[in-house]
Parts: sequence; C-alpha cells; structure tokens
Amino acid sequence: MPRSLRVDLPGIAQHVIQRGNDRRPCFFVEIDYTRYLQDLREIARREGCAVHAYVLMTNHVHLLMTPGAAGRIGRTMQALGRRYVRYVNDRHGRTGTLWEGRYKACPVGDDRYLLQCHRYIELNPLRAKMVADPADYAWSSYRCHALGAPDLDVFDRVLERIEQLGWHVVLHLDAQDILQYAERIARIKVPFVIDHMGRVRAEAGLDQQPFRQLLDLMRNPLAWVKVCGSERVSAGYRPFDDAIPFAQALIDAAPDRVLWGTDWPHPNISKDMPNDGELVDLLFRFCPDEALREKLLVTNPARLYGFRS
Repeated sequence: MPRSLRVDLPGIAQHVIQRGNDRRPCFFVEIDYTRYLQDLREIARREGCAVHAYVLMTNHVHLLMTPGAAGRIGRTMQALGRRYVRYVNDRHGRTGTLWEGRYKACPVGDDRYLLQCHRYIELNPLRAKMVADPADYAWSSYRCHALGAPDLDVFDRVLERIEQLGWHVVLHLDAQDILQYAERIARIKVPFVIDHMGRVRAEAGLDQQPFRQLLDLMRNPLAWVKVCGSERVSAGYRPFDDAIPFAQALIDAAPDRVLWGTDWPHPNISKDMPNDGELVDLLFRFCPDEALREKLLVTNPARLYGFRS
C-alpha cells in the first residue's frame, strides 16, 4: 500500500510526532535529551525549519515547526532520526531501530490552532502527571516561552554576528545557569561579561558549586565579571554586607577583568531597595585598595569599552 502524501509546504506550520518503537523509551539518561536537542537545533537550522515548541517525553517527541521551503521538515526529521539512532546505539550498546516507523505530522492551519497546539505540546508533562508545574520539566520549550529562558539557537546566531563585529556580550544568568550552560559559555569566542556576580546566593556560601564554577570560569581570558548587584546576591537586607566575600573573591581571581556599577535603577527588587550612596560605600569596603579601585572604575572599563583612560 503506497504511503500517504505529507503536506510539507513552505510557511505552513506542522505538529510533528515521533514515537519510540513499540512505545518503548527513546531517551534513557539525561545526556540523551541534551544530545537530541543539540542535533535538532543544528539540523533544523541547516534545513531552514523554525522550531516554535517542543517536548521530549520518555518514549515520544512533539515538535511544532514551520519549514522555509517545501520538503524541509521531512529532510529534518530523516537526518535527525538517523543521527540520534546512531548516537543511542553507540552509547547504550544496542542495535536495531529506535523509532516506530515514520514520524507523523499534521498541518496547523490558523493562528488559533497554532496557539492551542503550542499549549498542548508544552503541557504534555503536566497532563502525564510527570510534574506538578510545567516549569519543572527540563525538556520542553515551556521555560523559554513562559519564564524567558534563553533560546539557544538565537543565542548562537547572535554570537556569530557579534564575533564578526568585534563586540562583546553581557550574560545575565542565575546561579544555576552557570552550571547548566558551562559548556556553551566555554565555547564563546568573544569577550563576555557575567553580570551581577552571576546572581549567586550569599546564603549558600562561598563553597557553593555555581560560585566555584564562576571562579573557575574567570581563568578564561575572555571572561569578565561585574561585581555589582550586591542587593541580588545578598539575602536582601541593607547594607548587603553578606555580598562582600563574593566580590572580593572575584576581584582576587581576575583583577584585570572586573567591572563595577551601581546597577541603578534596581528593577525587580523584592526586599530592601538599595541606596546608591551606600552601594558606593560598599565598594570601598570590598575593595579598599586604591590601585584596585582604579582598575575596577577606570582602567578595566576603558579597555573593554574602548574608552580613553
């Protein structure tokens, strides 16, 4: 019996589903999910397919994609499926097929259905009772759309443009992001600035893993850090002295690549609102050495931003 024809036309979104053979798992350990998403980003970008939403369940995948040219979703899914099967078989010492035949897809014809499909995909883990909050599921696009987590495909494309222009990039991270994106940060080829001391939590102490990772990152000659945002690092109560040891450790780690600012006007502060005069006083307490302050306030920014010192 001949295969049914697929609608794979440029500019027409499709809801794509691919299931594991016999409904068995197609992801076995955490790195498998990461590898699938990396391959998806690379191949979809190469084939000109925009990925709007995704969820990787234990034994199947949902994707919402729009091809830029006819036949590109088919090419994307074929290349992705083959590459991922090779990876899984090699890594887990298995042989044979992983997927249950060809992927299934249906066109998404209008904006209302597009939003419904988008919601259906990202809430899959919630309906399956795998999590109580869709934000707790790491392998969907929910965090990107609902919480502003970075779109890594866009991030990579922006970095390519920045490299050509000779610019630097400022990274706004939460403490855990330093660990989650460590490999990607290490691949950055332009100067990059970690803002707000990486928003580590003072109450977790200097030995917390995100801060140790940040200190290790400062060995990279392209890495800079702003020792501002003490009110974000602190437990939240003026004068934010519990942020002092973190600023001092970062200054000691890379005195020639540290910057400072008041961070005015201090948006999204949930506890004590900073007083900018007190923040200047705080700078003098964690950096009492005049020569080091000259670096933080004059020499280092002049070098990074191209000012005349």
